[in-house]
Amino acid sequence: MELWDKVKQPPATALKRITGGRLNGKSDISPQWRYQIMTEVFGICGVGWYYTIDKKWIEPVTEGQIVAFADITLYVKLSGGMGMPDEWSKGIPSNGGSMLIEKEKAGLHSSDEAYKMAITDALGTAMQRLGVAADIYMGKWDGSKYKDTPVQSSQEKTVQPSDVPEPKEENPQENLVKENYVFSMIKDVSCKEGTTNGKPWKLYVIETATGDKYATFSDTVVDNARTFKNNGQLANIRFEVTPKGKKQIVEITA
Repeated sequence: MELWDKVKQPPATALKRITGGRLNGKSDISPQWRYQIMTEVFGICGVGWYYTIDKKWIEPVTEGQIVAFADITLYVKLSGGMGMPDEWSKGIPSNGGSMLIEKEKAGLHSSDEAYKMAITDALGTAMQRLGVAADIYMGKWDGSKYKDTPVQSSQEKTVQPSDVPEPKEENPQENLVKENYVFSMIKDVSCKEGTTNGKPWKLYVIETATGDKYATFSDTVVDNARTFKNNGQLANIRFEVTPKGKKQIVEITA
């Protein structure tokens, strides 16, 4: 945890508040800060840490859009101290993606930096395993102050009732508002079972690679999510946010 604590909190200058689109309210973390903190802890890139680009490819998604993907492997030099030997670590594999051709109001738009952004995305995900910017991903740090809300450990896989909307006997739509879309890889699918007014139900929680969780009662949605997870496919998640702030999936497609 000594290493984790060194890299977990980025400075406010490394954060940019996202104010629109699917990621509204989230914090965008400067890739350059990630490289800086890795250099501070491990040394110069190529000497104290490095990565390999193992695979690059593209996949079509909806409405003529195309996503660029990249697989990378990150290595860090363990230079003694903290009880660790002076040797290279085993590889930390990761996957990233970025839109190559994206639908906009004026039509389809292509990006000549899609592969570069996919690699940057993959590096950021790999560095998460070392704790880089962990406080942002855990929702504890917003760039100016720490939040008091307890955060569930990443090792706790049990779905908590407060994390997701409970089923109701009547009016299941619960006046859902604010429809959103998000593209992400599927990390995990878990299930919570219970009984309401004598009727059994199953509530599924789909966790994405970014750590966000979405609830659904639909077996079809869950089957698709598991397929995308097993195939390593990027998922297009359409969800609605309830008045209580819970994210409920409406549809999930490749």
